[in-house]
Amino acid sequence: MGRNRSCFCGKNLAQKPKTEWVEIFTKHEACVTPVLTFAEAAEHPHNKERGMFLDTPGIPEPAPSPKLSATPAEPSLVIPKLGEHTLEVLASLGYDEETAAKMAGEGVITIARKK
Repeated sequence: MGRNRSCFCGKNLAQKPKTEWVEIFTKHEACVTPVLTFAEAAEHPHNKERGMFLDTPGIPEPAPSPKLSATPAEPSLVIPKLGEHTLEVLASLGYDEETAAKMAGEGVITIARKK
């Protein structure tokens, strides 16, 4: 059996896109789950239904787990905005604001706008 399984996985899985395999295995109620990217996991219907990702702008943030009804967890960290600490990090590495502005202009980094 091991040899057949290895042959199936290596050669056959590469012949069809992931979405097609998900459909095939779903019809047969097989215990198979695709490997998802982080973005795909955040958009997966099961994860959305269970609230496994917080609704944060820009970047999906995993929600506290496990989900316990008697003692529900609350998110404890505030995720920084994209580019919020870029200038501080670059300054600690010896870059000046002029160089940072040039890198931002070239699209190399993102600098968050101050409110």
